[in-house]
Amino acid sequence: MAGQEMAKFRLTDGTLVDGIAQCSTDGPAVTPCLLLETLLTKRPGHLATCWPRRWNKYTPKNVWVGTTAEDQACAEERVPELIQINAREHFVSCEPLAGEVDLKPWLYVPTRCEACGSGDAYYDTNPDNLPTEGVCLMGVPHTGEPGAIRCRECDSRDVTELSPLSWVIGGGESGPGHEPLDLSWLESLHQQAAEAGVPFFCKQDSGQHPGMQGRIADHVWNTKQFPLRGEVVHAE
Repeated sequence: MAGQEMAKFRLTDGTLVDGIAQCSTDGPAVTPCLLLETLLTKRPGHLATCWPRRWNKYTPKNVWVGTTAEDQACAEERVPELIQINAREHFVSCEPLAGEVDLKPWLYVPTRCEACGSGDAYYDTNPDNLPTEGVCLMGVPHTGEPGAIRCRECDSRDVTELSPLSWVIGGGESGPGHEPLDLSWLESLHQQAAEAGVPFFCKQDSGQHPGMQGRIADHVWNTKQFPLRGEVVHAE
């Protein structure tokens, strides 16, 4: 007889996932469509090898994937891997923040060149620079639409537009031995997200206890937003 029960599933990289165990004649299976799941990992490139294979082709809409980026080096290593995952929402948690982080390359529309792997692309607005794609009814060659994406490194037009980040979380370190947070780093994240129209969630200042406003300015501290169905939702 079929049935359902709550269960926790541990991915091979250590990430814990809450899910529904669906019992059937084929044995237990995860049915992820009933809960909102946020997967946060330091190794987003490993997800494809440790979660259900069918998710590599189509990740359920309720599964949001994220990575931590404590500083710029972590962001440059992990975020490009994150945004290549086929998921509805991609988010980054800059907490505990250990340095200034520039997320602008991934807050808009990041790209990947399929020819050389570069993420540096531009819009070619000059029709003379585009290859001929055919001949019109009058026998005149046409080059396609001006503004096609072109790789800046190898000049290829085989460039894929990736999903930008849809949520940014920022905060300092808490607990004994915590490192003090430079508030300018947090304010920079807040401003980057606001300019890109991306939801931002301010989590905490550095301190002995978690979840404290501490020295954080009110306009930053009160920004507690979530992505939801393409809208910015504020926490109560």
